[in-house]
Amino acid sequence: LAAEDERENPIVACEISGPMSLEPQTPRYFWYGVHTFEMMMTIMKPGCESVHVAAGDKLDVITARWKDGRTAVIQGHRSSNSPFGKEPFLAKIQRRSGEQHCQCSKPQRPWFECLLEALMDRWTDGQAGRLWRATPIGSVGHNRISRRVDPTREETLEIMRMLEAAGEAAATGRTVPI
Repeated sequence: LAAEDERENPIVACEISGPMSLEPQTPRYFWYGVHTFEMMMTIMKPGCESVHVAAGDKLDVITARWKDGRTAVIQGHRSSNSPFGKEPFLAKIQRRSGEQHCQCSKPQRPWFECLLEALMDRWTDGQAGRLWRATPIGSVGHNRISRRVDPTREETLEIMRMLEAAGEAAATGRTVPI
C-alpha cells in the first residue's frame, strides 16, 4: 500500500473496518481496537490532532483528524459469535487520484507462525521491546504486498495517545485532542 510515491499520489483519507470486541478489565480500545489503530497509523503516519467517537453496542465509529486536514475513520464491529468477532480487517485508502482496497486479514501464514518468528527474532537479536511484528499485509487488488510493517517508537506512542483519547471520547461524547 505504501509502495506508491507519496509526493505524486498522496493519501488524503482512509477508512478502516475490523473486529473490535471489548474486554471489561482493559481500557476500551486497548484490547482489540489497537489493531485497527495500528492499521490507521501505518496508512496515515503520525500527526493526528483529535479523535471523536460515536459509540454503540455493536459498532463504534472513530473519526481521527490529522494536523494537515486529512481524516481517517475506523468502524469497529463487535460480534457475539466469538471473542474476536468474524469481521475481516479491511482498508480503503483514498489517494488524490483514486482508491485502493485491501482485505488485510487474509493471512499468508498462520498468525501463530508470525508470533513465533517475532519471538525468535527478539530472543536472537537481544533487543528489548515489542514481542510482536505486524503480519504481512494482505492483497491489494490483484497485487500481493508481502513486506513487514513495524510501527516506529513515535508511531507506537501516538497510537497509545490515540487509544486513550478515543476511550475518553467514547465515554464523554466529546472530540478529544491528542
